[in-house]
Amino acid sequence: MLLYGAPIRDGDAHQYNNVPLLLLGHDGGAIKGNRHLVYSENTTPMTNLQLTMLHRLGVRVENFGDSTGKLKELSGLS
Repeated sequence: MLLYGAPIRDGDAHQYNNVPLLLLGHDGGAIKGNRHLVYSENTTPMTNLQLTMLHRLGVRVENFGDSTGKLKELSGLS
């Protein structure tokens, strides 16, 4: 898996919501590809994606940064 993007959408205004990210790879077919997922810009931190990626890679941590949980669309929970 490869994550491409930046944690700040507008560096001048330091806006960190509604950040476009690109996740490449499908974890051996475990993650469905060719999708455009949109999450609530005010309630879903980017670290939720990073936490989910860590779990997919076998790194079991409770949280990561300001994460609030794993993304069910990528964690095998959906």
